[in-house]
Amino acid sequence: MSALLALFTPLLALATSLLVIWAIRYLDVVERESRGMIAMAVGVGCLTATVASQWALPEFLWKSFGFGEAFVDFMMTVVDAPVWEELLKGAGLVILFKTKRDKFDSLTDFVIYACAVAIGFELVENILYQWAQLDGKDQLANWIDEVNGRMLGSAGTHAMFSAWLGLGAWAWFRRKKANRLAISSGCVLISMALHASNNLAAVLGQYGPPSETVPINRLGSLIGIVNSQLSLAMFLALVIICVLRDLFFLSDYSYRLLPHLSGQESKIVANRHLEGLRELMNPINHVLAGSKWSWNHLGGNERVIGERLVFGEFARLAMSPARASFTADAGKNFDERAWIQEGLALLAKAC
Repeated sequence: MSALLALFTPLLALATSLLVIWAIRYLDVVERESRGMIAMAVGVGCLTATVASQWALPEFLWKSFGFGEAFVDFMMTVVDAPVWEELLKGAGLVILFKTKRDKFDSLTDFVIYACAVAIGFELVENILYQWAQLDGKDQLANWIDEVNGRMLGSAGTHAMFSAWLGLGAWAWFRRKKANRLAISSGCVLISMALHASNNLAAVLGQYGPPSETVPINRLGSLIGIVNSQLSLAMFLALVIICVLRDLFFLSDYSYRLLPHLSGQESKIVANRHLEGLRELMNPINHVLAGSKWSWNHLGGNERVIGERLVFGEFARLAMSPARASFTADAGKNFDERAWIQEGLALLAKAC
């Protein structure tokens, strides 16, 4: 039985992780990131989890001071794990940015990739915790409890912690240097604090008989509920801000193109281009254009722009100013006239 569960564990962990990252990927409304880049980010997260699982220095330091086993376990779980794990995930995100800088266009991209790295970390951690339940008695019961509590009940929690690493990295790498240290450090501390309070709740919840009303384990339950609700609310607020910011770039680019349509010689062509521009600035069309199925079955038949990939190209152009903000001399090298002409050419080709 234990061998079968050991083989089944990675498949189940991968399935739950894929469902979470699939949902997070669809939060990128305007310019959805490629599956290849998401897979690379998840892979980076898996590597950071592997490093974290072999990191024994904090435990060695606590034991060198002569502290007891119970105190060392508490500090390792509540203090060391949140600090080192979030730092490792942040380092993975930075490495991903440095190697694939052209794939990071806006704040949304940083948050999405930070979540993908976190899901990769969570994937490996889930597998290791599940395998740990196969030692000792009641293997099946312990394994099922771990599935319910970790893989299903806590799926995606690492992403809600580490999404703030995405905001911190974005604040650090953008061209504007003002207050970047304070903002980035604050975001890292938020991710660590959310992670630490989650672990504290888990540790306190294990004290005393679960069937009895003992203040310490009830306190753990209270902290866990508050932490999960707060983490979710903060995550949703961050995502909404990211989406609204992307929608601003989309609408701003559309309004930049709008005056150039009225100067065209043919009124019929100008009207057709205007209708096409209205379709391109509609975020619902960008959501539907994210997949062939939604585009073909939910996109409607009376479209001026029939090519699905045009929306991705338009979104890439709209995000050009955001992408340029990560270049030190972006203000000098960004050619706004060429940017407008490229948009007009795309519109003329699509319509």
